[in-house]
Amino acid sequence: MHLHTENTSDSTVTFTQAIHSYFKVEDIRQSTITGLSNRQYLDQLNAQTLVQDNELKSHMDR
Repeated sequence: MHLHTENTSDSTVTFTQAIHSYFKVEDIRQSTITGLSNRQYLDQLNAQTLVQDNELKSHMDR
């Protein structure tokens, strides 16, 4: 896999990129994400740096 971006304008452009993984699961209600306890993250909606206090077990819609 290769990600390539080229700015063809004369102006500087600021941007971000990401490659996301998607996994097929039988029942999303039985899915959890582990390994994030006590990890720091940036809540960009509220501009706060927070720490995940437990494993993610809430409903995921994507």
